[in-house]
Amino acid sequence: MRQTSFVSRYWRLPCTNIRIMNKYSTGSFSPVLSTEWSSCCGCFGFECCQKKHHLLMNRSLKIIMVVLLFGLLTMVRSYEDDLFYDPLIRFFKVDHSTQMLPEFDIWKLLMNVALRFFMNTTISLLILWILFMKKEIIKISALLYSAVFVVLLMAFIFLIYSKEMGGHLALFYVRRFLIQPLFLLLLIPAFYFQKKI
Repeated sequence: MRQTSFVSRYWRLPCTNIRIMNKYSTGSFSPVLSTEWSSCCGCFGFECCQKKHHLLMNRSLKIIMVVLLFGLLTMVRSYEDDLFYDPLIRFFKVDHSTQMLPEFDIWKLLMNVALRFFMNTTISLLILWILFMKKEIIKISALLYSAVFVVLLMAFIFLIYSKEMGGHLALFYVRRFLIQPLFLLLLIPAFYFQKKI
């Protein structure tokens, strides 16, 4: 009875208290303590410390990688003028409510919009993988991104050909969802909330 009481008292102590355990693990208590300590913390009581350190390292590495990937998304946004052909960038930076769309190569514009969308999507999927580490989430996200791309690209083409002068607000927002990783800001809290349920 004394052995069980002693073990139940000390078996939850952290690994930093190994010396305390060793101090009392003499005589009749030694076999019981050795078995109990090995079962909860591993050989010599160091395995639990290593697991905690490994978890902390993984969490720190995840944070660093996510920050770097968000920085990569920011760089795509910052260097958009140099990376992509998009005459609408400058057009939407000024008052465009009563102006006609500028002249541009429609196919070249569509290719560059698609390229930018897939670059942002790839980085976004990497972020989701690092945050959640689940293949199901990546598959669902990839399907959602594909569906969103098809719908928005069709709407984008329709709005370009349907309006020649003024009223470009719908075109502005459709294009914005195509070239900006806004969908990621919706998926992260959605999957996080689903994970908590």
